[in-house]
Amino acid sequence: PIFGEQWIAYEPPSKMLFRFWYDPQSGRTRRASLGTSDLGEAKLKLAEIVANGAPKSKCSPLSVVLENYFTERTDHLPSKKTARNAGKLFLECWGKLARVSAIDEAKQKEFALWSDKRSHSLAYIARNLGVLAAALSHAKLDVEIIYNANTISDKWLPNAKPSCKRFVPTDDELARFLNCELPENLWRWVLIQMTTAGRPQTAL
Repeated sequence: PIFGEQWIAYEPPSKMLFRFWYDPQSGRTRRASLGTSDLGEAKLKLAEIVANGAPKSKCSPLSVVLENYFTERTDHLPSKKTARNAGKLFLECWGKLARVSAIDEAKQKEFALWSDKRSHSLAYIARNLGVLAAALSHAKLDVEIIYNANTISDKWLPNAKPSCKRFVPTDDELARFLNCELPENLWRWVLIQMTTAGRPQTAL
């Protein structure tokens, strides 16, 4: 029986039924057990997988887990470009065939050092690892990801430059700024930013 681009068949000598599909990335036919030898039950399980998406495991390719996270979550948010750029960096560093099971602390350190050599800031490295942590959590995969900037610095990048301290104006400095002659649209934007602390794009 065929459901979409997947099909059910036996794989001797096992008496269990498997779902099969063609993986264009590797050019091979993949399989996964449906956990039953009953054809009717297997059909129901495969129909559910096709409808809801295949469950992810630590053996899943990282690229699949990331793409699933982007399409289901971040592509609908203002931060979609930031998230997808983080995904590109992970696959560039670890390779497109990297699997979730390989993302241990040594791999995370490898990414941090790789990013540091490209002059990425400590905050940027931490933010990207935060995207990875969110993607794995979205897939319900229990993998510990270190994405705290201070921890990354202490463990792997002791010579990394600390993030720049944010400039916080005093009341007098803010008053002088607001007394400047500003274009109407810029004036409105400044007031919205001051009163909501929202994203600049949202204020626009």
